[in-house]
Amino acid sequence: MWTLRWILFIVLLFLVLGFAILNSGQIVNLNLFWSKYESISLVLALFASFMLGVVFWFLVTVLQHLTLRKDNRVLRHRVQSLREELRDLRNASFSDTEPTDNKQLQETP
Repeated sequence: MWTLRWILFIVLLFLVLGFAILNSGQIVNLNLFWSKYESISLVLALFASFMLGVVFWFLVTVLQHLTLRKDNRVLRHRVQSLREELRDLRNASFSDTEPTDNKQLQETP
């Protein structure tokens, strides 16, 4: 399985490298909302946008991970309280309950 991953990684690397070499002479103008860049290499613009996407994806993943950890902590606390309640119910003696009337039990058909 690890060899398949490495082969796919190498193929992807060659594709990206080939794209960069074929488009190394391409110049683009990049117009962002707050600034404008003239004569930027296409490969550099694509690489920068890719890196921004990776950083954004990383931040979203970290926030999702922290949310899941918080949810797990709350659920673990709930499970612990339910276990304690179950333990208390198992250890409760029958003398703690109200006595039943024997006549009522005998009258029911």
